[in-house]
Amino acid sequence: MLEESEELKLDDMTDEALTKRIYKIISIITDYCNNYISKCKSTIENFKSSKINIRTHKAQIDTKAKAIKSMQEKCDLEDKVNELGSKLTYLNTHQLNKLTQMKEILINYHNGRY
Repeated sequence: MLEESEELKLDDMTDEALTKRIYKIISIITDYCNNYISKCKSTIENFKSSKINIRTHKAQIDTKAKAIKSMQEKCDLEDKVNELGSKLTYLNTHQLNKLTQMKEILINYHNGRY
């Protein structure tokens, strides 16, 4: 609100002076609005940039997660192959021992020991 002394000053002003004062006020308001709009645009651009960075980081994390999962699957597969290899070695050794025993039985049978 205008104080009483300011109201008197406005009444005493010429139309030209009053017009200049109004233009000055409009100019101040326009500058303030333009600065505010500029800050808003800057904030929006920063947000967009941050959003892009977040998407990029998410994509990198997803890629790394897939690579880790793939490596884990390969490690699991290697563990299973090693386990099967151990079982196969045991079975082959056991089978070889049985064959050796059968060979000895056949040799002994052939030589008349049975």
